Amino acid sequence: MSTAYTGRDRLLSFSVCKPSDGGEALATVKARTFLHIGGTRGKTKNAQWDTADVTSSDSPQFNKEYLVTFKENTLSVDGIYLLDASANMDALEDAIVFPDATKQDGQPFMWLKFEHPQLTTRYLFGMVTSFERGEPYDGGSTYSLEMNVMNELKDTTP
Repeated sequence: MSTAYTGRDRLLSFSVCKPSDGGEALATVKARTFLHIGGTRGKTKNAQWDTADVTSSDSPQFNKEYLVTFKENTLSVDGIYLLDASANMDALEDAIVFPDATKQDGQPFMWLKFEHPQLTTRYLFGMVTSFERGEPYDGGSTYSLEMNVMNELKDTTP
């Protein structure tokens, strides 16, 4: 029996915030009001470390040596643009394309709640750097977004 799961098991919701809200404690983030993002399909989370070359003439066996400098986390989401109110697509698009001056300081910052029924729920804070909405003549309307993740919290409670 396989322990694999399909991507549709992973749910995604968002809560708009200010850039200064990235340091919030887990309890504060969990207490936020999150709006479910309906119609998600592909969800790709990527973490990549930058490195600095510290190779010297004394490096063992002439191998290159590296130190870790910074980590870059990104999240890419794509899906079908649903028009029903429970999908919250208008609210999501507005938060990205027209960020609120008061709630977001005019910048597309948000917390994303990335949850799965059997795996750890993660809260991702960051700035959405791109949003695309496609409306083909002969197919379903689609959307995609990319987020630079600046903070990630894990909820390890059951």
